[in-house]
Amino acid sequence: MKLVSPLLGLVMLSAVLPAQAQELQNIYRVSGVTDSGEATNIGVATAIHCSNPRDGTEKVRIIIRDFNGSIAGNRDVQIPARRTITAVTHNTVIFEEDETLSPGNIINQGSAQIQASSLLVHCSAMIVDAAADVPVGIALHMVRYNPLNDTTE
Repeated sequence: MKLVSPLLGLVMLSAVLPAQAQELQNIYRVSGVTDSGEATNIGVATAIHCSNPRDGTEKVRIIIRDFNGSIAGNRDVQIPARRTITAVTHNTVIFEEDETLSPGNIINQGSAQIQASSLLVHCSAMIVDAAADVPVGIALHMVRYNPLNDTTE
């Protein structure tokens, strides 16, 4: 009987852990990520904004790749309930950044993959003039992996 009890405990623990873990799902991919590799508030950067419409905190992972597929940045970010975070390849004047993804890295013809713990998280991306204090940039077209019913992005 002693052998069965630890085994039963292990089975019960494995059933509980996945419910507590925040498994990430691919939600977006985007091409055109760029960064001039310059210092804070200079040159060109890419900004990614993600919003959490839910009541609980959600986890987001943003993976930045250069043209050749090498990883230029990889960060996990927590988004509190009903909040928006801003992640940039390097700091800009216009945004109050929550995360810097790839400081000092030059990124040409790059891409980003965004994963989240909820499919309800939604994001946008843009290339910006890091020195500008007014919106100057190019919106990037994001492709949703798992479109939500009755929505358009």
